[in-house]
Amino acid sequence: MKVTIIVPVFNAEKYLARCLDSLLCQTHNEIEIICINDGSTDNSGVILKDYEKKDSRIKIYTQNNGGRSSARNLGLEHVRTEWFMFVDADDEIYPEAVSKLLESSSDAVSAVVSSLTVKHEVFKEKAIEDNNYYKIKEDKERTIGPCDLFSFHASVCGILFRKSRVVEFKLRFPEGLNYEDVYWHWCYFSTPSTVSFMTTPTYIYTRHNHSIMTSTFAKEEGISPDHLKIVERIFSYYKNSNIFEPSASYTRDLLETYFFLAKEHATVTDQFLIYYLIRRILREYKIIFSDRPVLLQILEVKPSLEQGTDIDKFRYLTSFLTIAEKVFPKGSKRRCILKKIVFKK
Repeated sequence: MKVTIIVPVFNAEKYLARCLDSLLCQTHNEIEIICINDGSTDNSGVILKDYEKKDSRIKIYTQNNGGRSSARNLGLEHVRTEWFMFVDADDEIYPEAVSKLLESSSDAVSAVVSSLTVKHEVFKEKAIEDNNYYKIKEDKERTIGPCDLFSFHASVCGILFRKSRVVEFKLRFPEGLNYEDVYWHWCYFSTPSTVSFMTTPTYIYTRHNHSIMTSTFAKEEGISPDHLKIVERIFSYYKNSNIFEPSASYTRDLLETYFFLAKEHATVTDQFLIYYLIRRILREYKIIFSDRPVLLQILEVKPSLEQGTDIDKFRYLTSFLTIAEKVFPKGSKRRCILKKIVFKK
């Protein structure tokens, strides 16, 4: 059975050859490797062409830099097989990865999810935490739904996906946002489906200086609020699919979890945007939060939650932006300029 591997590539010359070598040495030979050169300015393009000449299983598509989501979306357009997987250009997979994933697949399952191994070039102190998060606890085939999605990692790596499910659900990655794997995780598994879980790791994820999680831990400006923007996109997808439940436990858990993640890694400036975003989500999606003290406090903007945030300034900014959203159309240049001025970005 043939499997397609999608590899988004952007300025990955340091890791790219290692990644491609790990794909080409798979014990399962029936693979097609779709590489998306996402406007690389280093030697990644040269490396890709060299490998394409060596092995006909490699197909290269080039686009202007649009980000990893954009590159993955282009890759999805060229998938012609039922099973496919994602591998980032700075990572690698074990030699028997595809074989083992296929062995655990069947006509009854919508995905095969394996453990991941994390290689740390930075943040080595997070090794135990990372490897626990990316570890599948038991080999088992079971039916899951949204209420089970916190029970395994939200990475798209080390997983076999079905193209037919992607087509049916009209799934694509959200472009222009970080943490896009979370969106895919919650949308792909948005309805009950049977999944095969593997304790054996098939994927080696490299945590290095240029990864998005490194930027998150370093509290770089403007990144942390994407946690909540992704949740907003998930809720929008659920609502458009007529499966949104404002009172469901997993709905509130998702919002609370990513609020705290956003807040934990936010700069002082981003704190204002984070509180604005969660209040907007609570209102727009009519989240039932009467039994959730944290969400209640957020909506009421209680100082105990702000931890030094200027409450008056926060109230002014959120009121100002709420009015602005009614005046300026969503996605308009004026609204974007206004937000940049308000948040000084």
